[in-house]
Amino acid sequence: MHKAVLVADDDALLRLVLSEMCREIGYDFLTACDGQDCLHMLSTHRTGIGAVLLDLHMPKMSGVEAAGVIRNDPSLDCRHLPVIALTADVRWHDPRKVEDHGFDGVLEKPLKLDTLRTTLSALEI
Repeated sequence: MHKAVLVADDDALLRLVLSEMCREIGYDFLTACDGQDCLHMLSTHRTGIGAVLLDLHMPKMSGVEAAGVIRNDPSLDCRHLPVIALTADVRWHDPRKVEDHGFDGVLEKPLKLDTLRTTLSALEI
């Protein structure tokens, strides 16, 4: 069985759709409504999460800020965790920009099921 995918997005409908997509391809999931909630979920469910899908633009704490905490906060102990950016912004297709901000990849919105399947499968979570 796979570890869960943490889906963090401020759009409730998109969280629901992404969660259903995860379920359809065989992954358990947890959801978070913003960057702060994402970090709380990571601290609470640390060992059960295998990857994070993190929207870049959210209230309270952006995905970029949350990725920085995930990569640099030793108390979370999540530096190894794959973090994938979710965005419709084509400027994020530059691999250097993605890596410089602590992400392991980027998924373009709107997301396709096959793309999600391929990305998660490659992470081997």
